[in-house]
Amino acid sequence: GVKPTYGRVSRRGLLAYCSSTDCVGVFARSVEDAAFALGLIAGHDDGDATSSQECVPDYLSMLSIPTNDRVASINVEVDDDIESVVAGASNALKADQCDALSPQFLRDCAAAYHVLAAAEAHSNLARYHVNHENPPFGAEVTRRVALGKRLLGERHAEGLYERAVDVRAQARARLDDVLSSVDVL
Repeated sequence: GVKPTYGRVSRRGLLAYCSSTDCVGVFARSVEDAAFALGLIAGHDDGDATSSQECVPDYLSMLSIPTNDRVASINVEVDDDIESVVAGASNALKADQCDALSPQFLRDCAAAYHVLAAAEAHSNLARYHVNHENPPFGAEVTRRVALGKRLLGERHAEGLYERAVDVRAQARARLDDVLSSVDVL
């Protein structure tokens, strides 16, 4: 799959769940199929002010261009069978080890995501929850909207949202730093 850069693909017509992370992407059977599909859906959309106005490259033809990409891998805690696949891919790509993103920091990022996603889900979706006996969304989305309401409105949650915003800023700064010395992570 491919997760395009924010704005590369229009979000017009989507119902926003977590606006700061919502992104239209592509799942495909091969890199070539993903490149082809991304070329079809990428580009500026006058109906989406967040869509990029940059020209869309021919992703498919770019696959045949040799690169000297600098690659790094992140040490994450996963099951042994998954770890062996990741290690094999890292070795095949001749990836350097990236220690700037520790497993604890990645856990903090995941926790921050859940706080931010719930808060944004409440902000974006609460207006649809007029009839609580027949909510318009499934149980999980309904739970997240309710959690977002609590995170944004109750005193005991004070500071959690702000801490999550801070962790997101730290993550962006660390990723920018790592990606200044590598091309693929």
